[in-house]
Amino acid sequence: MATHVRYIVLVWMCVFAMVMYIHRNCLAVPAQTIQGQLGISATDMGWAMSMFFWGYAIFQLPGGWIGDRWGSRYVLPVLLIVSSVATGLMSLASGALLLIVARLVMGAAQAGTFPCAVLTFGQWFPKSERAFPNGMLASFMSVGAVLSSALIGLLLDWDLSWQLVFFLFSLPGLFLGLWFFSWFRERPRDHSAVGAEELQYIEAGQAQAAQTPKEPLPWRKILTDPNMGCICGQQFFRAAGYNIFLTWFPTFLQVTRNVDESVSGYLTSLPLIGVVIGSAAGGLVTDWIFRRTGSATLSRKGVALFCLLVCAGLMASAYFVEQAILCVLIVSLGMVFAGACGPSSYTVTIDLGGKHVATVFSLMNMSGNIGAALLPVAVVQFEQWVQNLKLSDPALYPTFEEWLQYGVLIPDGWNEVLFFLAGLYVAAALFWVFVRLDKKATT
Repeated sequence: MATHVRYIVLVWMCVFAMVMYIHRNCLAVPAQTIQGQLGISATDMGWAMSMFFWGYAIFQLPGGWIGDRWGSRYVLPVLLIVSSVATGLMSLASGALLLIVARLVMGAAQAGTFPCAVLTFGQWFPKSERAFPNGMLASFMSVGAVLSSALIGLLLDWDLSWQLVFFLFSLPGLFLGLWFFSWFRERPRDHSAVGAEELQYIEAGQAQAAQTPKEPLPWRKILTDPNMGCICGQQFFRAAGYNIFLTWFPTFLQVTRNVDESVSGYLTSLPLIGVVIGSAAGGLVTDWIFRRTGSATLSRKGVALFCLLVCAGLMASAYFVEQAILCVLIVSLGMVFAGACGPSSYTVTIDLGGKHVATVFSLMNMSGNIGAALLPVAVVQFEQWVQNLKLSDPALYPTFEEWLQYGVLIPDGWNEVLFFLAGLYVAAALFWVFVRLDKKATT
């Protein structure tokens, strides 16, 4: 009887991704309440949010090296437990400092998670099946973000404190980490549940890759290549745009659309669901166009440019919509298009990476996380700049009644964040204009 243990391994990786994204997203919905109870400023909260992404960006390459050195069986449980402990520590915060430190530690722990997951797929899946598990991993990242927003909205609606919510969110990872260590083995050959037929199938599909000699990384060529700069640039702005929904979007809804905290959690899950849908649809459409035309430029670059510009237009149009649900639906449709661009970005690293795809992907992803790290503080600074501009010269803006006529609820700087978000996606599109798919970034 043939076994399918590799798919149980895939389930484990998807659960890890989901729990990690629940941790990283849990601060967004109650952010305004935490600010008020702890007496910290919006800028301090922005730093607390961004510290996760600084930790993630800085420790991504070291995290991958640790995974290669010690293996997923040892590293993944430790990373999940550390992330869980950091989530629990946030419930003890009495000021901004512990929030900032906990988020930094959480980001550092999660930095090695996804390189380890990809490493595991390489060991447990033949070359012909590796796209599917990587696609599922990406999908469950956003599933975790959706669950985080929705669950926090539900638990807060039950009058649970944000401290108790963070504590409850920390528990599953502690048990999952220990259970994974007891069940998982680094290689299929070492797992007693793997049958001979499945083992032969996996190892036969890995033989050619295992014989491929490794070559020194051409760091100078990679770091100075204009194509590499464009790939990293588009990821910088795309990841920054996505991070709004993991940080300030609930506050945006609470301030500009007058929704309560729990409702903002439910509504924030909708754009993240849009990313899940868009990511799956974008991969199918991109592959279909390539099969029909044979053009990497049309299927990768064309899809990315179209989707990013449509997304930017939808974000800007939501500015004029007063009703909270309709506004979020328009933004969510925009995120469907933003998500559809993701497969193009990942595929381009394969197209241009030559023999060093993993390094090209890691550098691109690191650039994205730097953009995500800068975003929370940048949004606060942008909102305050717009508000100060209005106060310094009221004649530049319509009266309060005229603002209401156009669907803008209050004359502060938060509603203009939608234009800021649209600008991020336009900037990402501009970088795509200069990507050349006929020129590899490495060899």
